[in-house]
This record gives sequence, C-alpha cells and structure tokens, in this order.
Amino acid sequence: MNFRRGLVIVLVCGAIGLYAWDALLIFRPSIIREKNIVISLQKNNHAYSSTFLVPGKVRFIEQGRSPFLAFAADALPVTVKKAMSKQKPATEALKPPPMSINGIMWSDKNPIAVIAFGDGSSTLAKKGDVLSNGATISVVEKSRVGIIFQGKPFWIEK
Repeated sequence: MNFRRGLVIVLVCGAIGLYAWDALLIFRPSIIREKNIVISLQKNNHAYSSTFLVPGKVRFIEQGRSPFLAFAADALPVTVKKAMSKQKPATEALKPPPMSINGIMWSDKNPIAVIAFGDGSSTLAKKGDVLSNGATISVVEKSRVGIIFQGKPFWIEK
C-alpha cells in the first residue's frame, strides 16, 4: 500500500510540474515583452522575440500591383497563338499498342492467352475480352492471338 501511495504522490508532483512548465511557456512572451528582451532586426523592419519569433511591426512596400486589389482581366497583355492549319496526315499506318504473348492455355472450348503490356503488367484474356488499352480479343489460336484495335484487326505472334 505504501508503494502505491508513493507512486501516486510522485505522479501528482510530476503532473503539477508539467502544468507549471506549460503555463510558463504560454505566458513567457508577455514576460519577455515586459522586460524589453526583444531583438530588433533593423534590416527588414521586423522585431522578433529571442525564443518565440513573435512578429512585430509589418510594413508593406509597394512594388507593382497589390495582391489585395481585385483582379482586372484587361490589365494582362493578350497573347495570340496561331491555329494549327495542318492536321496529321491520314497516311500514317495505325499500329497496335505494345503487347506480347507470355503464354497460351489451350483448350478446344475455351482457350486463354496470357498477354503482357508495354508497361510490364499482364492479364489473362479470352475471346471477346476488352483489354485495358482498348483492344478487343477476337480469337485465341495455338500460336497467336487476334485483336481488334480501333476497328482494325492485328495478330500478336507468340
């Protein structure tokens, strides 16, 4: 019982000490101001407490447009960009997205292909599946996979 009583007394004294320390930290700026222990930095016209960095007088120096005034759209210079008159030529051949076959699990009823994408990810796909790059699987054969990308058929060889 004496051990518990001693422990409670130590904990209560510690709590009182912590509360006193908190009160000192809260009221210390007013104590510092009363003793005039404030460092004045003449270069920037600011005054700071030596321990808490309490800002003193702040002076706004006008350099250009004030950030507190309303924004005027007519104050900005207008920049004009030339419109692109030429479009991409239609003669470029459409290429399928970068894909490769990692493997084919063959069965007559439901063949499945393991397809790897250019970013390193891969997926299992069967006929009719739409892949993350927009291609649709049209057929899975023993050594290749047929896809339709943007309406055009392509073959991916194993």
